[in-house]
Amino acid sequence: MATQRKKKSSKTKSSVSRRKFMQSAIAASVATSAAGVLSQTSTVVAHPGHESTFSVLSAEQGNTLTAVLNRLVPAKDKMPGAGDVGIAHFIDGVLGDAPHLRQPIFDVLGEVQVSQPTSDAELDNVLGRIQRDKEETFLMLLDATYTGYYSNPEVLQAIGWVPPADEVRDSEFFDVALLDEVRHRGQKYRSV
Repeated sequence: MATQRKKKSSKTKSSVSRRKFMQSAIAASVATSAAGVLSQTSTVVAHPGHESTFSVLSAEQGNTLTAVLNRLVPAKDKMPGAGDVGIAHFIDGVLGDAPHLRQPIFDVLGEVQVSQPTSDAELDNVLGRIQRDKEETFLMLLDATYTGYYSNPEVLQAIGWVPPADEVRDSEFFDVALLDEVRHRGQKYRSV
């Protein structure tokens, strides 16, 4: 039976790349939920030449986080770097609302500050070590980074995301028929 599934799924072609699908899915889900978080958080977006303050992070931690974010999601072509669009301030707002995330983020920033990298390559090496040695902590920072990045209006515009219209219609980006096999399986969980 597993062989039949493999053959059947290999015949199905996707009209969209995996990366583009993930960008659209993340943007759609995050934009809706992040709008509420952003409206409740007193996040100040930094613009070059303007001073801004953080509510949880110190100025030094904020600068370190900005540098880290630009390495995690660097600018490329029309896509801005995560640090350049103010995601450090987004994360600062999240830390204010979710204090349990503070220590993991502080741990990453502390290790970067102690290492005192002087180049992007050195910072990449430090981040690689943190990712290997403290994977769970690193993933918390990465999740917060992606959430902020793919809910940022500038990023959404750069990837070409358009808010859905009020009317319900089939998406041209995803073939819903690909889910038929899952629907036919039926409920696989227990109702409580």
